Amino acid sequence: MYKTDHEFEKYFNLFDGKRLRSFVNFKMCNNVLRIERGRWLRQDVNNRKCTLCNTKEVGDECHYIFKYPLFTKDRNSVLPTRLCRNPNMYTVQNLMNTVNKRKLVQPCSLYQSSYTM
Repeated sequence: MYKTDHEFEKYFNLFDGKRLRSFVNFKMCNNVLRIERGRWLRQDVNNRKCTLCNTKEVGDECHYIFKYPLFTKDRNSVLPTRLCRNPNMYTVQNLMNTVNKRKLVQPCSLYQSSYTM
């Protein structure tokens, strides 16, 4: 979903250690988000709602980066307000495919937080 062409990803040169691992796992959908756990259990997408909040939204990457209430403080400190106004999967894709190190590093705390849920 995030990869648009087949070439070496520049973020491998930008990150190291734990930050690289969490970013790669998040980007490759190798995570414990509700959307992935439901896929492993062969649940319908509409049944993969976030069970950690009351928004009744599908627990996908967009939800946890831009809408999950417990990440509001972290989100506001690392993401520009304009990205959070009307988030969608296109916004997530642009965020994941940027080659700007500062723009990639900042949301990594959100990716890491999603693994502790």
